[in-house]
Amino acid sequence: MKISAKLILLISLAFIGCLVVGGVALGQLSTLNTEIRTLSDKTIPGIEQLKNINTSFLDLRLLVNRHVLSFDGDEKKTLDERINAKQQQLNQSLQKYKSIQGSTPDRTFSDTEKLLLNYLNASNEVLSLSRKYQNSKAQEQMIALTEQGDRITALLDQATANNHQQVLNSNQRTDATYQKALVQLVLCIAVVAVGLVVLGGWLFWQIRRGIKTAVSTISRIEQTRDFTLRAEIASNDEIAHLLQAFNALINRLQENFGQFQHGIEQVTTISDRLLDAASNVADTANVQQTSSSQMAAAVEEMTVSINHVADQAQGASERSHEAGQQAAEGQTVIANTVADIHAIAAAVNEAAEELHNLEDQNRTIASVINVISDVAAQTNLLALNAAIEAARAGELGRGFAVVADEVRNLAARTASATQEISHIISNVQNLSASAVQRMQQAVDKVGAGVSSAQDASHKMNDICSVAGDSESLVQDISHAIREQGQATDVIAQQVETVAQQANDNSRSAASCQKLANELTGIAHTMNDVLHSYRL
Repeated sequence: MKISAKLILLISLAFIGCLVVGGVALGQLSTLNTEIRTLSDKTIPGIEQLKNINTSFLDLRLLVNRHVLSFDGDEKKTLDERINAKQQQLNQSLQKYKSIQGSTPDRTFSDTEKLLLNYLNASNEVLSLSRKYQNSKAQEQMIALTEQGDRITALLDQATANNHQQVLNSNQRTDATYQKALVQLVLCIAVVAVGLVVLGGWLFWQIRRGIKTAVSTISRIEQTRDFTLRAEIASNDEIAHLLQAFNALINRLQENFGQFQHGIEQVTTISDRLLDAASNVADTANVQQTSSSQMAAAVEEMTVSINHVADQAQGASERSHEAGQQAAEGQTVIANTVADIHAIAAAVNEAAEELHNLEDQNRTIASVINVISDVAAQTNLLALNAAIEAARAGELGRGFAVVADEVRNLAARTASATQEISHIISNVQNLSASAVQRMQQAVDKVGAGVSSAQDASHKMNDICSVAGDSESLVQDISHAIREQGQATDVIAQQVETVAQQANDNSRSAASCQKLANELTGIAHTMNDVLHSYRL
């Protein structure tokens, strides 16, 4: 039975009890009212009127006796007036008594009234004789009426005594009615009170048991963080419905926390992978920085060598007019020049290979950055889902919403860093491609120089005859070598830029690694928090 139905039953019982108590009280009050109205409207006024009748009758007998005994005419007239007044008063009292008694007067009064009327008629005859001064006859008749008058007086006294007895009987009935009403009211009140106490106690016990169960379950869950606990439901009232809703809420929280735990485990795994990828990027960036530094040193050496060759070519141009006299020395110098050019070609080829390796490393870094970007996007999506689930959880999910926001911010920072790294790598690739192209041009020019030096060696025997042509050719070679020196300077600057960008890439990779460490720490913290709950 529901609590509302129990309350309605309790209120209904109280209402019915009030109706019963009120009905009993009204019934007994009605009986008492009837008795009191009988006393006040009939019995007591009847006694008063009987007293008036008796008094008027006694006064009338005295006046008639005085009239009979009197021989004074004036006195007789006065007595006649007084007798007429008493008779009228007696008749009025009789009429009032009859009106009080109603249509069913008692038999004693009926007999008394008949005797009284006869007595009045007889007294009128006596008065008629007395008025004629026939006092002796009037006295004889009065003596004859004495017995009848005494009887009337006795009947009036008896009627008065009967009315007094009725008053006593009415008082007894009133007392009995009062005692009966008191007992009935006490019994009704006791029954209603016992019923209300029993039903109220039962209702209180039902409500208290349900609330105690709910408070106990909630306290145990709050103390132990055990979401496998459920409230015991032993009834089908509103508190039971409340406990059912509470159990459903705990089920939903358990499912959501389970999903949070699974998501955080995924975030932990992804953050570990992100940390490994960031470490690899940092290592690769360090290797790239080292390679760039070595390549810059090699290009610097190549630049020094080319400048040195340019100086020698300038000297050769100045001394070309002595080529005829020093052909043998020119052959040696050309052989050295060829050897140096071969060394330059080898250095340039090594630089080209280093640039190719650098380009491969840049591609590797770009692929790693793509992986980091994908991880950041997936982390951002996972953080968004966690924030949505935390919002659904309400107050209990507020802490997880804060953690989800931090994870989403971290993912955004990671994505931004990867975009910057991707932009830097793209610039590095463009510069590497330009350096490779220029290096290829240098290789081609070095190859041309080697070919020219070989031709010069083959035609060394003709140097003397073509010294002027040789001088012009040496000047061309000197100009070409200077151009190669300028090209190597540009290559050195580009390599330095690549090294600087590699350094920036290394710092970005270190920052990404730091963010990955922070993400891993947050994921492990969230996982520890969720593991403190029993799901």
